[in-house]
Amino acid sequence: MKISFWTALIVLLVGLWDIQLAVKRWPKKDQEEKDGSPTQGHLAFLVLGIIFVITGIVLFFIK
Repeated sequence: MKISFWTALIVLLVGLWDIQLAVKRWPKKDQEEKDGSPTQGHLAFLVLGIIFVITGIVLFFIK
């Protein structure tokens, strides 16, 4: 399977962007007690970011 450089780069950048979003959304101390909002959304972004970063790195070496 032929993977282009640009495809691997885009996957890697999306992964880094997801990790950055997870860090920005990381709950502050006592956030849930103050506003009662659920704080589990950051974990989904973190997991997806890690998956995309690993996939992007692997795609760089496959081509």
